Amino acid sequence: MLKLWFRHGNIFEIEQIVRNGFDKIDLKVWIDVIPQLLARVDIKDPVIRKSLIDLLEKISMKFPQALIYSLSVLQKSKTVERRKAADQLIEKLKLKQPVLIE
Repeated sequence: MLKLWFRHGNIFEIEQIVRNGFDKIDLKVWIDVIPQLLARVDIKDPVIRKSLIDLLEKISMKFPQALIYSLSVLQKSKTVERRKAADQLIEKLKLKQPVLIE
């Protein structure tokens, strides 16, 4: 499913199906694929990147502990897009979980 999403997620109908799936699939399921999601966080297509960031944000709001270490590692990436995505997610987490982030 991830391969199809990352390859065809910029097609409007596919994006809508994927986003609807985010609401139907228990967020716990996504925890197992966090490394694969973070590996693609710098994907070039802005539509796919936006939906990916949105999913990671949903996961981080419900299970912040599942992402915090990986995001802190991602902040040290040499890739600017990866660092920006990690910074963006951590900033949003700070609002909900300031003690955990600190």
